Amino acid sequence: MTRRPPPASAPATPHWLTWLGLAARVIVGAVLAFSGAVKAGSPVEEFAAAIEAYAILPQVLVMPAAAILPWAETLAGFALLGGWLTRWSAVAAFGLFGAFITALLSTMARGFELADCGCFGFGLHLAPSQTVFLDAVLACAAAWLFFNPCTALSLDSWAKEGS
Repeated sequence: MTRRPPPASAPATPHWLTWLGLAARVIVGAVLAFSGAVKAGSPVEEFAAAIEAYAILPQVLVMPAAAILPWAETLAGFALLGGWLTRWSAVAAFGLFGAFITALLSTMARGFELADCGCFGFGLHLAPSQTVFLDAVLACAAAWLFFNPCTALSLDSWAKEGS
């Protein structure tokens, strides 16, 4: 009978990388949680007007999107802030930022002038190019979190240590 060596475990994540991951999680999560909560706390018609200005969705989907998107942002944001299901929360964040970038680039390409992108409700106004840049940076951070989900002070690591 031959002895097989034990399976090699994955190399441990360097300590500094877990803290960098925490910073990425907090920044991406805070932006999503804040922007989603601001929109979720406002009348759905306000965000629906912003979505309608993009002229991308059929009219029948504007109100459902305006009702669902803020809560999706808020949930993904708080999940990232807590480090809960980090990899999948990062996928959700990346998808949201990708959709936002696509919508903004579409309006820019068609020459639409948006009074407000609707990104942070009606409280904070950024130029479309500024918003695309911000969303691209945040999407990159979310993608990085997908590939590096082990972060400091996360519910994921707490659950893993407890099992």
